[in-house]
Amino acid sequence: MIYDDKKFIGGVIKNARKKAKMSQAELSELINMCDKNLGNIENGKQFPQVNNFLKIIEILNIPLKEFGVV
Repeated sequence: MIYDDKKFIGGVIKNARKKAKMSQAELSELINMCDKNLGNIENGKQFPQVNNFLKIIEILNIPLKEFGVV
């Protein structure tokens, strides 16, 4: 099953960031994104751009299977 729900994707990212003990500001700086935009992604208000999504999952070491991708 593939999930494309903004809240689901944002929740996975937020949980992984917290597990990594990283603030939104720290992660935002690493991916060169405004922390407000990261907050909107984590709160399910917007989807991340593909390039930012790939950076986020690499930095936080999130496997694609967490998003329902096999």
